Amino acid sequence: MAESSRYHGIDNQRSKPFLNYEIFKFADLRDIDRKTGDSRTVPVKDPDAISGFNFSYSDLFTAKFAEYYAIPDPRDKKRLMNLGDLLDAG
Repeated sequence: MAESSRYHGIDNQRSKPFLNYEIFKFADLRDIDRKTGDSRTVPVKDPDAISGFNFSYSDLFTAKFAEYYAIPDPRDKKRLMNLGDLLDAG
C-alpha cells in the first residue's frame, strides 16, 4: 500500500509514500477445534449459500465484534469500541 501511494513513484524513485500502514491489533477469530473450513465467527449472510459473496461486512461494526477486538473506549472504560469507533478515532 505504501509503495502505491508514492507521488509519481514510477517517474521519481525518491518520492516518499503518503501512506504507511501499521497493524494495530490482530484479532484471532479461528476456531480451536477446527483445522479446515471457515471459523464459526465469520459473519455469513446465508450459511447454506454455495457461491457468491456471502460475507456480512456490517457485522464487523457491531458490539458482538467489538468483543473480539477488545479495545476499551478511552472515554468509558466499561465500553468496548466497535470498528466504526476505531476508524473514527484514527
